[in-house]
Amino acid sequence: MVMKDKLYKNHHKGIYYKTRKALIASGIFLSLFGAISIPTYINYKNSKSPAAEKREEIKVIKPEEVEFTPERITLDVAKCPTTGNTQVTSIEWTTIK
Repeated sequence: MVMKDKLYKNHHKGIYYKTRKALIASGIFLSLFGAISIPTYINYKNSKSPAAEKREEIKVIKPEEVEFTPERITLDVAKCPTTGNTQVTSIEWTTIK
């Protein structure tokens, strides 16, 4: 009976009250979302991540600064009798002069 009295007294349709309730609920949700996300975003932007610090420490080396020495790497490979997988048995590293 309360809804019928409201409709009669204020001359609003039922959709008016449903829309008003939905807008109030979405306003509360958006306020809570902003209250949580804005400080989090500010804190995130002000903090230095370890990855950003590492990026600052990387030194770029030009190709002219590096001394090139050709090298030969020899791998001895054997097949495992039980699993059949290929395994490296020895590595030989030699510098070509």
